[in-house]
Amino acid sequence: MNNIVFLTFYLIFYFSGLGIIKLFSRNSKNNLDNINNSKLLFHDLYPLLTLFILGNLNLFLNFFLPLNKIVLPLLSIIFSLFIYGLFTSFKSRFKSISILNQLIVPLIVSFSSYGIKFHYDAGAYHLNYQNWIYKEKIVFGLSNLNPYYSYGSIQEYISATFQYFELNLLLYFVELIFFVSFLGFLYTLIRQNKNFFLKKSALLLSIFLFMDNFGYKGGGNGSVQIQMVSKPDTAVGILWVITTLFIINALVRKETNNTELFIILLTSLFAFQLKINSAPLVLLIIFYLYYFKNKLNFFHKNNLWLYFLAFSFFVKNLVISGCFIYPLNITCVRKVRWINFSHIKESGDITKGRGEPLRLNNGLIEWFNNFFSHANNEQIYTNLLLTLLIIFFFNKIYYKQRKKERYLLKLYIIFLILNYALFLLTVPAFRNGFGLFMSTVLIFSITESARKESLNFLFNKFTYITGILIISILLPRSFMYSDARNNSLDLKDFDIEVSTYTNLDEDYVYSNETNQCWEKQNCILRTKYNVVITSSKINNYLFIESKN
Repeated sequence: MNNIVFLTFYLIFYFSGLGIIKLFSRNSKNNLDNINNSKLLFHDLYPLLTLFILGNLNLFLNFFLPLNKIVLPLLSIIFSLFIYGLFTSFKSRFKSISILNQLIVPLIVSFSSYGIKFHYDAGAYHLNYQNWIYKEKIVFGLSNLNPYYSYGSIQEYISATFQYFELNLLLYFVELIFFVSFLGFLYTLIRQNKNFFLKKSALLLSIFLFMDNFGYKGGGNGSVQIQMVSKPDTAVGILWVITTLFIINALVRKETNNTELFIILLTSLFAFQLKINSAPLVLLIIFYLYYFKNKLNFFHKNNLWLYFLAFSFFVKNLVISGCFIYPLNITCVRKVRWINFSHIKESGDITKGRGEPLRLNNGLIEWFNNFFSHANNEQIYTNLLLTLLIIFFFNKIYYKQRKKERYLLKLYIIFLILNYALFLLTVPAFRNGFGLFMSTVLIFSITESARKESLNFLFNKFTYITGILIISILLPRSFMYSDARNNSLDLKDFDIEVSTYTNLDEDYVYSNETNQCWEKQNCILRTKYNVVITSSKINNYLFIESKN
């Protein structure tokens, strides 16, 4: 039953995205449906467009209203877009629909919803932040109750919508939409024959996904993976790869337009709003803008909407924490009354200490040993190197080598080196590198090399379908299939954990067992920097301050 519920959920977001595209196309000179290969590039990503718009609409409206006051109109709008998109698709005899992408893959991948559970961080801050969004309009200084609210991403504004249904599965389904859209996107690119770069890139990325299931200590090569509920890392990794593909595709073709710029800015903004570790994509975007400076209008009217959404996101961060980008001190505004610099310093120190970042105080060899012995790093990076080596030999065997686009290849290698260095110097937890690791394979597809004709028989529709099906089947773990069987495929939700609380004062409590508040709205993460919490209302907005 979980599978049917997810398929319905996915299709609602798919056809809603199609409805949005059709409405946009009717009122714009730049028709998203008719630009260079736009159906090829974008139609499997319609659900992501719906999520992006839903999250940003919720964020903007939360400046004025709690989400529970507007959730029914929002759901009505989504349903209306779904009907419109479905009707539009029916009129075209469902030409853009693939049985594999829109039916079979969602049904297979949704087996992962059996046996899934909340990530620890869901109870620590994600769910309660969503609770605040749902029940209160934006709160000045909310991070004084829990400094991790400062990291609140657009995912919280998307997920908060589904509190209305009281079904935790929907929170996981939001994350699962990224997987299904990505697999459909890859299959569509592999099947087409108009754009060799995209075809080869999608094939190599599929091999990377497949190899994640095999290798040293059982596999795991840094590919996107099923995470416990409420973590955005897989979504960020997928958007990173998609954005990179779009940009390099334009550079290889030496052709682009303002609508492609709009799509690139949208996917990169979405990635940044999910997690700020996607910010280095701006380096690639800057080069893209410079390369096409005579063809693109950065201030095109369509782009202005995205800049407004980005501005709203930064203002939200300032209101919550006192910083435009938390916990970067340089972006913090010292004069706002609700800022707590002790929390900012503590959060920054904790974040910087995760994953054994590159530090040469005790020598490179000692850091290297510490890094590879940390968590699963030895397993992940050994398999990453093995996967890249296999793809290298695959490229040598199956493709003719040409010397085209060497300049672009060198620039992209520089981009990768800078990003790997930044990754190792900041927070090198492997989940923060999903997009970077996967997009490394593009170094083998930038130089357009034709397949060897003698091996063409290996590349056919049957091979592609089989490959995507195998990847889809391997995504859910074996225990998930077992759990589905044990539950007779009935609807199975998962629950929050139970905690006990102690009163801090007449307004707030804290958890006794852990720092997890789950959905208890007046629960705080108790630190030595928020011993005293004061609340006040100004013009009907809640202000929260804290001190030692």
